Amino acid sequence: MGGSAIAEASLTGEIDRAVYLGATPESPGDKLRGHKLFIATRKDLGPSDIPRLPKIQQRYNEAHQPKKLLLLKKR
Repeated sequence: MGGSAIAEASLTGEIDRAVYLGATPESPGDKLRGHKLFIATRKDLGPSDIPRLPKIQQRYNEAHQPKKLLLLKKR
């Protein structure tokens, strides 16, 4: 839930660095401002057991630099 809130704040320029930990910003990735760090696992499941990574990857791909995607191994 915090990922969307921080994404909205980045649109206004209120913040210049954001970490999205398993979060998918609702805003299009190309609208996100500042430094962006997306952290996820390959097999993380969201509501209704739907994998989160495809949407996180989509937002990452849309986002402008500076950005980084960190995929962690799930234990």
